[in-house]
Amino acid sequence: MRALFSRKTGWRLVALLLSGLYVLSFMPSTVQNLVMARHRLPAWNPLASDKLRFGDLYGISFLSAFRLPYQNQATRVGPAEGGARYSVRLLGDSYMAVSRIRTAAFSGADTLTLGGIDEVLMGKSTVPPVDSRSILVLESTERLMRYRFGADTAVATAVDPEANLPWLQQQTLRLIRGFCRNPSTDLEYMVFDYGLFRPLKETRADLTYRWFGRISDGVGLAADGQRLYLKETIDDDKHSAFTRLDSAEVRLMVDKLNRVGQLARQQGYRAVFLSIVPNPVSVIEPGRGPYNHLVERVEQHPDLKLGVISLYDRFRADGRRYYHPSDSHWNQAGVDAWVLTMNQLFNRTARSDAF
Repeated sequence: MRALFSRKTGWRLVALLLSGLYVLSFMPSTVQNLVMARHRLPAWNPLASDKLRFGDLYGISFLSAFRLPYQNQATRVGPAEGGARYSVRLLGDSYMAVSRIRTAAFSGADTLTLGGIDEVLMGKSTVPPVDSRSILVLESTERLMRYRFGADTAVATAVDPEANLPWLQQQTLRLIRGFCRNPSTDLEYMVFDYGLFRPLKETRADLTYRWFGRISDGVGLAADGQRLYLKETIDDDKHSAFTRLDSAEVRLMVDKLNRVGQLARQQGYRAVFLSIVPNPVSVIEPGRGPYNHLVERVEQHPDLKLGVISLYDRFRADGRRYYHPSDSHWNQAGVDAWVLTMNQLFNRTARSDAF
């Protein structure tokens, strides 16, 4: 029986396929869509993506000890008894995305709208509040506060979410954007980001760590070896809480936050809150380096004119409880603590005469 293709034709087809993948790797939106489609596949499927299923830090390191399932549940609370009603617009980052937060999480909320904080700060969207009793929340992880509100950032005049996407797509797409940043990395994901390669990746990662004490450049091990950290949060990068932060830059961040809050209130928001989520290492191993205390210095600044959804003290008391060992984000306990704190503040605010 004759072969369907000659060997020469077969190699040409392989070369054509690889060339196509190389070209696609320069199209971030295409890569994101492909990864998201494979992320929806069940774990047993050999074509499924492993990038997020077991935590994003596992998806960087592939250390088998950290192959720990990661998924938060939609948080729900009981209805408020005779409480004041309000609407919530939440502008956040990947911490918001993994929270699976819905309207039912707020005891007094009639509506909840989610949006990406970066799209808003860059001025890509602007929509008025839902109604006259709207609350705006600005959520940001600690590691990106200086990027978003520091010296090199221009805050736009928009203070409202991007156009609404289907809820599940919002949650997953923001996480995948963190991976799909450059063509070489994207090409690797398109060619090798499949469950069928997991055993090989884990074997290579485990042996490299066991024999040479090395792990992926993108992550770092906790002092007790029981969890992973995103590398940029523990080195001398500006995203780290162990780099110098002078009072002038703190004041600049506060001024820019106040500007966003002022614009929001001019557009009709009745209350504006800031929620800074501490880097895991900041509350689990603050002694790992000279901690700059960004969270406390911004939240407690005397000139800050936003309400504060503060998690630092609670998380500092027992940081390991609130963060997943193989992911750079919080776990269900962290999400629940955040939602509980917001409910307490929002219900109190909605009952006040000023609201």
